[in-house]
Amino acid sequence: MVNPLIGKVLGRVENFLSVNLNPGRFMMWAALGCVIYFHPRIKASALKAAHADLAAKRQMAEERRLAEELSKSSG
Repeated sequence: MVNPLIGKVLGRVENFLSVNLNPGRFMMWAALGCVIYFHPRIKASALKAAHADLAAKRQMAEERRLAEELSKSSG
């Protein structure tokens, strides 16, 4: 037997999806998500972009930290 709380939550999720997503749009997004998730070249390029973004953020944070240290030591 299914827990009534789980049934209520699933019912609300189903109502939300039926109001906000028509089945065609939902299937389109599901298919696109599967292609992006499972396609190795797309996945690799997305991971590469994410790593490059993270490296750029780290570089900017390091430069900011060095600039603050330099301003503290000179000022």
